Amino acid sequence: GDDDSFLSTTMRKMRSVIGYFRRGDNMKRLILSQTLGEEGMPYKILFEDVVTRFWSTYNAVERFIKLKEHINQTLPHYHTSVLHDEEWKFLEWLTKVLKPFMMAQKFLEGEKTVTISSVCHLVGKLWETINNSLNGETREDYLNLLNALANKLRAEYGGPDEIFSAHKQLGERQRVVGFQKSHLISAIVDPRIKTVNSISLNELSELKGMIVSEMDSCQKLTSVLNNDSVTCNQITTELDDNDSDTENFFGFTSNTNNSFQDTGNNELSRYLASPLLAWKCEPLE
Repeated sequence: GDDDSFLSTTMRKMRSVIGYFRRGDNMKRLILSQTLGEEGMPYKILFEDVVTRFWSTYNAVERFIKLKEHINQTLPHYHTSVLHDEEWKFLEWLTKVLKPFMMAQKFLEGEKTVTISSVCHLVGKLWETINNSLNGETREDYLNLLNALANKLRAEYGGPDEIFSAHKQLGERQRVVGFQKSHLISAIVDPRIKTVNSISLNELSELKGMIVSEMDSCQKLTSVLNNDSVTCNQITTELDDNDSDTENFFGFTSNTNNSFQDTGNNELSRYLASPLLAWKCEPLE
């Protein structure tokens, strides 16, 4: 927002207070205010808002809110960045808006599981969050922030009613924006999702064809690997022996005949018609 807007001013004041309490003696006083009369309570310090760290702003604001009482008790009344009630209310609102973005980023770290199939699902959930926050909101500064988040999400992935893949010029390099086929295919074959919003019937048909083609390639590869007498060179030859074969999404070469295509399409249709599996833990809930 503008440098003199309510939101910008509030964030500057918060960062100023955090900077004040990050200094040695001031930090000690903040820590002491938490431990006196609260035996055994682990003390907490304030986090800095660092642009280059994921969900840094959320962490900084969320911790700032948690220590509100101690900050108000410890911050000198003459400090130029004492926050007023409306500014504290804004920070509380901001944590609710930013939390789903933090949770989505944390989920996509994928330390224990593959997460590419969840990208479309998570973006859809983020659009729900933004739209729910926009409904009934009348405060201009708050609306400006929500619209800025919406514009950023739209620039990367398209709007809530569109899916696109494109290239943007970034300096001398091209970078890909939007959902890529890997996102869409992975979402379809994920039994918790099985679909992507706002995709045309032609695009859906193309994606299904690529999935069936991959099923054919996997069947062919499995058949070759089960033959103990073949060598690695023979496997490569078996997979690449037809110049008219089409290269499918995952890089294998496939010569899908009509009979397998019919079988594969039927299997895929049965899979898509079956009930969704439940999430073990919904990413944003």
